[in-house]
Amino acid sequence: MSPPKLHGWRDGEVKGLLDPSEVAAGRSESRYDDTPLLRLVSSLGLRIGEALGLQWQDFDKDNGTLCVARQWLRSAEYGPPKTKAGTRRIAIPAELRDELI
Repeated sequence: MSPPKLHGWRDGEVKGLLDPSEVAAGRSESRYDDTPLLRLVSSLGLRIGEALGLQWQDFDKDNGTLCVARQWLRSAEYGPPKTKAGTRRIAIPAELRDELI
């Protein structure tokens, strides 16, 4: 059996995800803006558990990197990434770095 084909986000798909998020965040009753998290996931290809496991200390704004060191598990607690290779440092595009700052 061959491995599943990886999905690459097309520009229209990313726009279809981010535009409604920005609209929702702009509403007066909105308490959160999930757009930066969605932009991070769509730009870097993080797994959902990895994205939910991120903490501000994982973001190195000076070097523009993100350290993936844990994931959020279905058991509602933090745990290590699925594999040793899952623990990694990822360069963040400058525009996304600036948005996070």
